[in-house]
This record gives sequence, structure tokens and C-alpha cells, in this order.
Amino acid sequence: MATRSQSKLDLEICLEKLEFPGRAVLRESAHVLSATLIWPRMGIAKRSWECEVRLRKGLCDKSSAPWHEKILFRETTEGHFALQLDLTVSLTRIQLRTWRRQLMGYVTKSAGEMADDIGFVGELAEAPLKVASKEFLAKKEPELYATGAVDLNAADFVEASQAPVLVEIPLVSALDITKVTRHFKDLPIVGKAVVSIQ
Repeated sequence: MATRSQSKLDLEICLEKLEFPGRAVLRESAHVLSATLIWPRMGIAKRSWECEVRLRKGLCDKSSAPWHEKILFRETTEGHFALQLDLTVSLTRIQLRTWRRQLMGYVTKSAGEMADDIGFVGELAEAPLKVASKEFLAKKEPELYATGAVDLNAADFVEASQAPVLVEIPLVSALDITKVTRHFKDLPIVGKAVVSIQ
């Protein structure tokens, strides 16, 4: 990708692989992956993206998948920033349906806010959209299974336009983070994510 200036760099971040050796005995499981860019550049504290992923025997390999299935971000970056990944516990079809409804709630809420901007007719259109969005958004978010983050620097990817740079992110047990313990202990690493940055 081309640089805008010496300090800003346009980067494309794609998910290549998720690997959880402890889940290799499971034939298949469905999860929601949340990706967050933390302070990609001045004035932008956070960019987020969510997608559904399927693990087959503990592995989700997107290395040969089409671009639209593995893209996480296309973002201008500057200086130091971070990438955080959160994976939910295995979801049932009902929970996936709930997550999709919640996503529809955000879309409906945004449509209602846009309708409100066009005057009286917009106010009439906004009312049912607000009611629908509240119904969609009333559900609880799924519990996290694993989480991990990596610190990055835009300057390290200046040459990435020639060939993508693979970055590995260790993922620790999010379930152990939420446990109340009397002493601190190292969190178990349950898997890893590999992303390509170009």
C-alpha cells in the first residue's frame, strides 16, 4: 500500500489463521471474532470489526480464502498502535441468531438516526426503527473464550507493499482472566492468531 506521508501508512490487515490445539478433538464450532485497532492514528482511538468464524478441529485456516472472507481492516496508521483479537466461546445456532439480531439492531438504529435528519417525515419513519432497534439490542453479548493483543508500529511495515508481513498473536484464556483468585498467576495460552499486514 502507498504511504500518504513519512509518518502515515495505509495498511491492510487480514486474518490468515486461528489455531487452538486444545480444541482439536471438536469436529466443528462457531464463534464470533472481534478485532480492534487501538489508536491507529492521532484522533482515532479505536476501530472495531466483528465476524463469524468456524473452527474445524481447533483450526480456522483462511490463508487460501478469498480476500473478502479474511479482511479485517484497511486503515491509515501512524506511529505506535495495537491490534486486539477477542474470540467468543462456542456458540449455538440460537446464540448466533441472537448475535445477528444484535448486529441488525445497530444497523436499524443507524437507519433511524439518519431518518430523523430529514424532518417530519423522517420523524415518522424513525419511530418504528427505534422500537425495532431496542428489541434487537436487548440481548446479552456472548462470553469470551480467548483474547490477545500485539503492539505494532507503522514504520515497521513500510516495505510490506512488496510482500505481506505475518504477525503472530498469542491468545490467552479469557475465562481465566474473569476468575477471581487470591494471587496472580500466568494466564494459560490457549491458541494463536496469525494476521498478514500489507
